[in-house]
Amino acid sequence: MKLSKLEVLDPRSVWLREAHDFTPWLLAHADALGEVLGIDVEPTANEHPVGSFALDLIGRDLTNDCVLIVENQLTAPDHGHLGQIVTYAAGADAGTVVWMATAFREEHRQALGWLNNLSEGNARFFGVEIGAVRIADSPPAPLFKLSV
Repeated sequence: MKLSKLEVLDPRSVWLREAHDFTPWLLAHADALGEVLGIDVEPTANEHPVGSFALDLIGRDLTNDCVLIVENQLTAPDHGHLGQIVTYAAGADAGTVVWMATAFREEHRQALGWLNNLSEGNARFFGVEIGAVRIADSPPAPLFKLSV
């Protein structure tokens, strides 16, 4: 029996640019996000305006009947994006907030947990790690991991 090795890919080798490659792909393949979150999601638009800013994805969390927002980052999380998700959550009156990045630091996991505690169930903040894998010469496959 011949077996192949699972190859872990840099997400930027699969989706070169966040706004032009990853975000539109996620809009069309939202079931992959819903599966890792354990909810039914229905994103409706990308680059949605929130004041003078543009949120990556907006839609509905159908399981909890609330606004869903998603902020994508094809790099390691940073404080700037943490501020962005809070700004977008307030501006969109979101009940489900998803921050997607490559690898969450403990400090950012703690911050999302703290936001969850403060919201007392009125909003849910998730951190989802973006990855991609392939076996031999197969097409890449997304690999999302719930971090918070």
